[in-house]
Amino acid sequence: MESVKIGNNVLLASKIYISDCSHGSYCGDENDSPPNTIPAVRPVFAKPVIIADNVWLGEFVSVLPGVTIRKGT
Repeated sequence: MESVKIGNNVLLASKIYISDCSHGSYCGDENDSPPNTIPAVRPVFAKPVIIADNVWLGEFVSVLPGVTIRKGT
């Protein structure tokens, strides 16, 4: 919905999940979704994901909306 940018020389193990969107926002501001709201009717929330150069993501890693993983991580 926004963007997912993956740099050069990024190593991804198996079973990786990367997403720039989610059903509902839980970042602590006025746009947060109340926890008792049915997930299907929560507004979609999106923020870009950036994975910089020379990063290694191990097995079963989840990268969620708004995350930046810096160079060499």
